[in-house]
Amino acid sequence: MFYGWRAAKTVLQYVISAHDVRYSRCTYFNCKAGQPMYSFVLLLVLIAVLWYAYQKNKETFKQLSIGQTAGVFVSYGAAVAIIVAVLYYVVQPITEPIANELLKLAARFGLLIIVLFVCMFFLEKVLKKITNGVFPPKRG
Repeated sequence: MFYGWRAAKTVLQYVISAHDVRYSRCTYFNCKAGQPMYSFVLLLVLIAVLWYAYQKNKETFKQLSIGQTAGVFVSYGAAVAIIVAVLYYVVQPITEPIANELLKLAARFGLLIIVLFVCMFFLEKVLKKITNGVFPPKRG
């Protein structure tokens, strides 16, 4: 019983320390022992989202071959990587000189929307080419 309370206290301290400013720069590659790993939580969220997407489109995935399914996952992964890289290396330096924080936020949000729409447009074209029009499924 005592060990359970001690473990619960340790977990609670771990969760509270996740909101500490000192650990805000912790990433998957540079976490020190004892620091929370935000990327682990993000990885779990990514797995949950992929599982939900798979369950939602299970019938569509059954129509695809193994190579086409792998191509779909690689394409989505590449799209996410491109979006993150563009946001970090292009959008952030472009908007950094803006002095007004509200205007900077609006500019970043607007550029984010543009980057997402452009990337998703090309992703849809690539997926239609890979899957012969089966994926992405029709909306509506």
